[in-house]
Amino acid sequence: MSVPGRVRLGEAIRRIGHTFASSLDRQALIELALKTAVDAVQGRGGRISVRPSDDEPLVESGRDGSLAGLEDVVLSAERVALSNGGTGEAHTAAVSVAAVTLGPLDPSKRAYGVIAVARRGRPFTDDDLEVLRSLGAEAALALENIEFHFQMRRQAVRTSGRALRITAAFRSYSPPRSSRFAASTTRSA
Repeated sequence: MSVPGRVRLGEAIRRIGHTFASSLDRQALIELALKTAVDAVQGRGGRISVRPSDDEPLVESGRDGSLAGLEDVVLSAERVALSNGGTGEAHTAAVSVAAVTLGPLDPSKRAYGVIAVARRGRPFTDDDLEVLRSLGAEAALALENIEFHFQMRRQAVRTSGRALRITAAFRSYSPPRSSRFAASTTRSA
């Protein structure tokens, strides 16, 4: 790929990253990440699998194009990517599959997911794999931002609920009146 082509591609990936980051719709983000990955490397089809939460296994969350008859080679590429925390490839005589993990930003956590893209006729180049890595990193960041947003929203709801209960308890509290206090208020009136 030429230098101007790489620059344009880099700018496009950054724009896509901003688009990812501006959405709080998890499913729409997942679908956009998959379609972008398939298109960016001229794939025939692809799938994305993500974890519904940190402690759950990966679940297929979207498909683009056809992967009929390619289940084993797709799974093989995904396993390689997940085992090395980056990219994986698998091939048949006619098809190449590349897979990339989605994050995480914290290395002590498991990957959020994996995107696999298949294409016929030619293997993936280093540039193709770099494009997929960049898209995977942007999608992982966006998924982490979505999760953080919803965690903060849940925390805000819990905190405001506590504040309302404390306010209600404070308002319903009436301290015992002492005769000294009652006498001083009647004299000043």
